[in-house]
Amino acid sequence: MVLHQELVQSNEVSSSNAMELEGLKRGLQFFAGQNLQVNSLVTDRHRSISKYMREDQSEIDHRYDVWHIAKGTCKKIDKLAKKKTCAAAGAWAKSVSNHLYWVAASTPDGDGDVMLAKWLSVANHIQDVHQHDSDLFPRCVHGELNVPGRKKKWLQPSTEVCEKMVQVITAKCLQKDVMQLSSAYQTSNVESFHSVVIHFAPKNTHYSYHGMISRLQLAALHFNENSSRSQATTNEGKERFAMRFPKFKKGQATVSKVLTDATYGYVEKLTSTLLQLCKAGRSTIEDLEEASAPPPLASSYVHPDKEEAVQQHKSRYN
Repeated sequence: MVLHQELVQSNEVSSSNAMELEGLKRGLQFFAGQNLQVNSLVTDRHRSISKYMREDQSEIDHRYDVWHIAKGTCKKIDKLAKKKTCAAAGAWAKSVSNHLYWVAASTPDGDGDVMLAKWLSVANHIQDVHQHDSDLFPRCVHGELNVPGRKKKWLQPSTEVCEKMVQVITAKCLQKDVMQLSSAYQTSNVESFHSVVIHFAPKNTHYSYHGMISRLQLAALHFNENSSRSQATTNEGKERFAMRFPKFKKGQATVSKVLTDATYGYVEKLTSTLLQLCKAGRSTIEDLEEASAPPPLASSYVHPDKEEAVQQHKSRYN
């Protein structure tokens, strides 16, 4: 379920980075105002948000979404694989990404030290070394891998590609992030909600404050009603799947579930509520007019004299 609250006006903050941080601050303020305690928070690796959570909200358990870290790590490996002497690194990108997901999923208590030990083990694994100098994770837990027909080649120690791969895996910044991986919750539902918001409020169209609020509320109603749809089946009762080719996977296919058709029960409820308000003599338009909209961002700036600004502009270019 998505709890929607009109927290951030789209043109209030000029920088998208500052906007995300401001949205988080207002969201936490809203929860505090409702006497709701936030115990944990899952975000991407937004550095200003990380700093804010670390310094001002240290009582909240701040975790990172696995997908964002896996995506960033794979980008570095793909970039490395473009180098002729390091092309073999490309074959390990998917495995390294899968290992990162396993690190989080196999550590339900979120112990950062254990997750880090599991993650660093992949630096040995790619070299066909499966015993590790770690009491927390002394050996790999997979079965026999050196079987006939195996196509992926182990990276040879002391080679350029091996050393570069180890550098990517053991980067200090990445190690800190791995220790904060979220093992229980991810941000995929939020990303799905954002796609619904774009459907109701396309970014290439400007809306008034009240228009934007209304569309965000409609998006929340639609998402909440359809977020738990079941998987569709064929006439024979078989579960339906679809193959897609996302741009970011560069030609690799993705298998996804085909869900049942969306429902629009909230529309009937809204219509019924509107009729009741009209019968009671209340006007929703009047309610909207009474609701105060925040002033535009430009109103908070000092406005110089126009003629003086024009003269300065001309003198600067003459």
